Amino acid sequence: MIGLSLYAKFYYSNYASLSDALPTGGIWYLLGVGVFLVVLGKLLMLALCCRDEEGAPKPFFKVILIVVSVLLVLMLILEISAGGIMIYSFGIMGETTVPPSDAIGNEIIRQRNEYTNKSYAYCCIKYTPPYNSTIASVVDDTCKWPTLNSAVAEKCGTVDPYVCVCNAGPDGYGAYFGAMLQASFMWIGIIACSAAFLLIMGAVYTSYLGCLHCRKNKEEKVNDHEYDPNA
Repeated sequence: MIGLSLYAKFYYSNYASLSDALPTGGIWYLLGVGVFLVVLGKLLMLALCCRDEEGAPKPFFKVILIVVSVLLVLMLILEISAGGIMIYSFGIMGETTVPPSDAIGNEIIRQRNEYTNKSYAYCCIKYTPPYNSTIASVVDDTCKWPTLNSAVAEKCGTVDPYVCVCNAGPDGYGAYFGAMLQASFMWIGIIACSAAFLLIMGAVYTSYLGCLHCRKNKEEKVNDHEYDPNA
């Protein structure tokens, strides 16, 4: 996750569109989650190595295990929530309209259209496709998003993607833009949800180490109450 975040931030050629699609500071959130997981992994390794003669974690690391367990559960909730919201948001972005009862979906579409309406006015009204060589040299990358991946071309079939998205009108133009975002960035939400699996494994393991300590204490108490005929 750290590598993917750094790659997207410093090396991904279409980072501007990715940044617009993500919540403010979203890429740094993913990087922070990766760093957090590394730190927790180191603490778990220390708790595994630093045990007493009976194999249970030492008291200091027992406290660390309790703190880590709580943090892992909180991170698990946040990770699943963030991944689910991203998948839901990108899924909505490819739609022209949603039911009126879906307030969140309507707000997502409203903000999407607010962004794409400016692009539509520039790329479809001021400069109408198909673009000749002269116009193609004038329009900037704002107008070239329909060819960033194959999602728009697949929906438009044999029609020129630039002509197709403009003929769809302002709302349709926004829906095509959302389809492009789905194809380009849906993997981020999937990775976020997949990372939750790692958090689950960490939470289970920390619970196991804590229970190991408790089990040792319980076995000692049972042995203390056993009848010894030689006593």
